[in-house]
Amino acid sequence: MIPVCYCTNLLCCAPPSMQWKNSASLPNGLIYEGLWDNRPQQLYGETGAQSTIVPALDIALGIQHEKGWLQQYLTNMRLHMPPSHRAFLAQLEAAPSVRGAVQRLTCHNIDQASTNSSHSFGGSDYSNSGSSGSNSRALSGAGLLEAYDTAVSELEKFRAQHRAFANSYIAQWSKKEVGTGGSDFMPALAGFRDATAAHKLSQGPRACPLH
Repeated sequence: MIPVCYCTNLLCCAPPSMQWKNSASLPNGLIYEGLWDNRPQQLYGETGAQSTIVPALDIALGIQHEKGWLQQYLTNMRLHMPPSHRAFLAQLEAAPSVRGAVQRLTCHNIDQASTNSSHSFGGSDYSNSGSSGSNSRALSGAGLLEAYDTAVSELEKFRAQHRAFANSYIAQWSKKEVGTGGSDFMPALAGFRDATAAHKLSQGPRACPLH
């Protein structure tokens, strides 16, 4: 579907996909007759942020978003997930951190390589053997770091492409940049992308916080 058709035929003609929460046209919310004792409800519209997939990747990779409305919005979206999906995310959060494990193993390998190289015995075969072992451990740590950063980079690319699609299919055709779920989506998507990119361990001292 070309962008103009998407915006005109889907978003603009399907207000339930937007929201009733914080809506200027329905400041008190919408009454669903026979539900909630006919009390007005302020609900978010459907949005990809209510899917469990990307939040699960964020948790697994240790991606933290800045505190504020952006993080609160993501937290609110969990309330719209099936209970089993919310429970899955909670289990991931309670599990050991992949990011932390990469950092610990990388630091351990660096420490071991540094210790072994400082205890050389002239040019003996024993010294060469120890150096070879320490180098292999250092290389394995580097490989682990590279694998982690590759995963983070792929998630960053996904978020960059998501923002590009949102710009092409919604922002360019809308007077007000409000997307599905009622989110102020362009700044939000840029924030998600930038926060993800900032978590690459090879950038700066984060790979080994003890050094």
